[in-house]
Amino acid sequence: MKKSRMIRAYSVVVSVLLLACIYMSITNKSDLEAKLEGQKIDLDRQVSLLSEEQAAAASLRSWSQALKEDYDALEETLKKYEGQVSSYQVQADKDQSTIDDLNSSLDQLEGEVDGLKKDKPYYKSSPKDLYAIYDSNVSSEYVIPHFYLSMDKSQTIEARVKTLIDTLQRYKFKDMPIELVDIINDNGRLIALVDLRDSETTDSKWVVDYMTGSSGGYLTGASLVETLLQRQAHLDEWIDGVYFSYYGQHEYIDSHDPGLFIEPYYRETGGGHVRDDKINDSVEKLMFFGEWYLEETVLKSENFDSVSPEAYDNFDYEAYLGSVLEYQHDYIRVLGNYYEGPKYELHITNTSDYSSGGVFKSPSLAGLIISDEIYVLESEKYQWLGEVPIQQYIVTLKEGVFNPLVSGVLVLNEETILVGLGGVIIKANRIK
Repeated sequence: MKKSRMIRAYSVVVSVLLLACIYMSITNKSDLEAKLEGQKIDLDRQVSLLSEEQAAAASLRSWSQALKEDYDALEETLKKYEGQVSSYQVQADKDQSTIDDLNSSLDQLEGEVDGLKKDKPYYKSSPKDLYAIYDSNVSSEYVIPHFYLSMDKSQTIEARVKTLIDTLQRYKFKDMPIELVDIINDNGRLIALVDLRDSETTDSKWVVDYMTGSSGGYLTGASLVETLLQRQAHLDEWIDGVYFSYYGQHEYIDSHDPGLFIEPYYRETGGGHVRDDKINDSVEKLMFFGEWYLEETVLKSENFDSVSPEAYDNFDYEAYLGSVLEYQHDYIRVLGNYYEGPKYELHITNTSDYSSGGVFKSPSLAGLIISDEIYVLESEKYQWLGEVPIQQYIVTLKEGVFNPLVSGVLVLNEETILVGLGGVIIKANRIK
């Protein structure tokens, strides 16, 4: 009995211990699972953080690569600009050297000018016994004195002529070769022989640079002639004429050459235009000399009908239509009348000035040229018609003689001219 109780007690104790072990096992397992779950959560968190850090690292690597590419591009651009800056610096150094040379030349020229002013004072006015240097007026129609210089009267005529030539060379013709060859005595008249040549140091040529267009040749010749003849000056002793040559030859060198080298120019002829002193000789070379058929009235001034007929000596323009008009260097012929000893004075005009001066509006000169499709000499060289220089000759007859029909000639081309002075202009076509 006692033994049975002990066995039962022992069984109870063993059961209790077993249950306690089972309980402890279960409890430990739960704790372990909880602990493992916590560790798993921590591990997932660390994995997530690691993923974020890996993504950040990848982004950083990409950004770093982009920065490197930008840096390389900037470095390449910098090298390019450094090369340009270096090139600009070299050019700047050259430009500065050029500026320094120019300033040095300017200082030298200013010194020369100061010296010239001391030796040969220049004037803008016209004191007596001063020598005028001629050049074109503002509108390039004719030449006028641009300034004056004084020279010692004790100098020889040859020395004074050379001074004028030197002045023209420097101030107008950019040191083009102009040589006083000699001053000869021709039947009591002192004639300066002057030779022109093209530049040997530059590409400058008289034909190209100073005789381009009708006005260019005329103004060049007029500047040379008037400056050397000094027609307006009161000089006790001076040359009586000047005879120009080109490389020693007396011939036309271009279609725009005003006959500068053909005949001598004489001081007593007077006038301010190149052609004035060739009235009875080489003027036969003028383009419009010959016979012309007076075709029709083409321009009429708006003021013509309001002007008293007596103002034109009751001149009947209509009576001349259909007749022949002839211009020559020593006479003009029309309707059987001869006018001897005409003088031709060249002016350069254009369509606008011509129409304004004559009050021609319906049509204007430009309107006439366009509507009748008339070619104007050298018009192809200009962008618009109003720019084209047109030769206009004012014809002076002997004292007391006046004919408005023959007193004005506008040369449009070799086959067409307009004649008339004043209110009515007639178109004329060449016969021969």
